[in-house]
Amino acid sequence: MQNNNQLKFWKWAVLLLAVLNVCLLASIWLKQNGQSHDEMHRPPNGERAADFLLEQLKFSEQQMAAFEKLKEGHRHAMDSLREASKETHRLFFDNLKNEKQDTAKVNELARSIANNQTQIELVTFNHFKQVRKLCDEKQKAKFDEIIQEVLRRMARPGPSPPKQKE
Repeated sequence: MQNNNQLKFWKWAVLLLAVLNVCLLASIWLKQNGQSHDEMHRPPNGERAADFLLEQLKFSEQQMAAFEKLKEGHRHAMDSLREASKETHRLFFDNLKNEKQDTAKVNELARSIANNQTQIELVTFNHFKQVRKLCDEKQKAKFDEIIQEVLRRMARPGPSPPKQKE
């Protein structure tokens, strides 16, 4: 009788462990394919970069208003370019499905991706050129000192990597 109870206990224990393993694997998979709770509530990288820039430059109210207009224009332009990039990448990689590749089409899509990236870089460059024009002389010096850090913050999600020695 006791042997039968022990067997039931171990069956339930194994079943419980199996269910817990499935739950653990599902949560890991969902976090990798989606956003974690922290990521959903974390501002986009550009926001953190903008906060850092504003903290360092100490803009006046008038400068802040002008900066907000520039930032909104930049965000709108970047959103359009990112959407175009996603679609072009989708079309580009859809060509993998074809057994016989249309090399001209693949090359044209690759050029479109490169052109889009060029536009992204130019929009960002011109945005920061306009931001720098908002600055007084002291702020321009600070801007020049921190712009690489701002760009790094815009580009990399997640925690900052350790700084390299110069």
